[in-house]
Amino acid sequence: MKEQASTIVFARQINEKFTESLLIKEVIEVAKSACKDALAFLKAFSENEYTMRGLKSDLIKPEKASTIVRKLEMTSDERQQMRVLIDQDIRRDRNTELVREKRREEGVKPRQEYEKVRKAKVDDKLDVLRMAIVENPNASNSQLSNITGIPRTTVIRLKKRIT
Repeated sequence: MKEQASTIVFARQINEKFTESLLIKEVIEVAKSACKDALAFLKAFSENEYTMRGLKSDLIKPEKASTIVRKLEMTSDERQQMRVLIDQDIRRDRNTELVREKRREEGVKPRQEYEKVRKAKVDDKLDVLRMAIVENPNASNSQLSNITGIPRTTVIRLKKRIT
């Protein structure tokens, strides 16, 4: 009886926060029913040595997260703050941010900085190749590779960028 009274008080407090409150009688009936169902489930759960295996499926039926979100008319901003009722997009975004932070802690540079460094290296190789071509205009790709120290396939690729 004590649990039921506290459940009713709690349900009434929550009901007051709704934009469209339910009737007090309706809140009390739902709270009593929910408390009765919860006590029946907990009794069966404890008698079953605290395992769900073998319990009747009609004792408790959890609602899907999408149903709860729809019933409570939750906005995406509200769901961003939650830990449980989140959809796949929010979960993926949080994981992406976590992985990004972990990589920054390990010293991995952001993509833009990495691209700048990589582009600078390619530009340096292009400059070296241009100078080698000016000095040896009739040199083959293999000879340019030996002169510059750049792999032959890279020389071929860079020559396409030059012309």
